[in-house]
Amino acid sequence: MEYKWNDIWVFLTQIFKGLAKKATFFYFLFSLYSFILIFKTMKKTVGSLFFFFAILCTTNLWAQGTIMIGENAPAQVEGIELGYNITNARRQDVGREEMERYEITLYMTNRSGCSKIVLLNDNVVNTSMSGNAPDVFAVFDCTNATGKRLTSRSANLRAPQFFIPIRRTEKNAEGKDVTRTENVHAGFALRNGETINTTIIVIVPLGERPRMQARLTMFSNF
Repeated sequence: MEYKWNDIWVFLTQIFKGLAKKATFFYFLFSLYSFILIFKTMKKTVGSLFFFFAILCTTNLWAQGTIMIGENAPAQVEGIELGYNITNARRQDVGREEMERYEITLYMTNRSGCSKIVLLNDNVVNTSMSGNAPDVFAVFDCTNATGKRLTSRSANLRAPQFFIPIRRTEKNAEGKDVTRTENVHAGFALRNGETINTTIIVIVPLGERPRMQARLTMFSNF
C-alpha cells in the first residue's frame, strides 16, 4: 500500500483538527521521538516533515485494556470495529470426550475517518509497550478454548504494509548528481474503511459457545 500525494489534503485536514485537542506535553514528546526515528532513515525528504507534523497533531495511543466481544455483537472502540462470525459448528470427539468445534472469522474494520499506522522502526512503542510485532493491530483470545487437537486459543490480526516515496540523490556514470524516487517501507497501516481478518478453529467444552475478547495495539492516527 502506497500513500499518493493526492492523499495529502485529507491528511492535512486531520492535522489541523488535531491541533486543538492533541497539544499535550506527552503527545509532543512522543511525536518528537517518532520524528527522530523517521528523520534518521528518511532525512532530506519532504515526506519526513509531513509525517512529523501529522504524527505531532494526530497521535493517539491505545491502552492495552481487554475488550469483550459478543456473538453477532461487535465492539466499537472510537471508530474501530472488532468482531467475529462463526462460519461452521459441529460436535467432535476429542479423545474420550465430546466437545464443540467452531470455525470463526475474526475481523477488525477501521471506521474512524483516518488511517491507523505503526512506524516500522518505532521499536519502543511496537515491542516494549505493546509486546507485539509492529504489524499486529489486534489480538483476539477465546477464553474458553481448550487448544486440543492443535486448535487455536488466540489469533493476531495483521495490517498491510505502507510505503512512502523517497527522493535520493546519487552520482551517475558521468559523475553528475541525479535524483531518483523510490518507495520505502515505512510501516503498517489500516486505512479508513479497510478490514483485516483471519480464520481460526477452536474447540470448547460441550454445550458452550466461544467466548471472545480482544486487545488493540498502540498506533497513531494519520
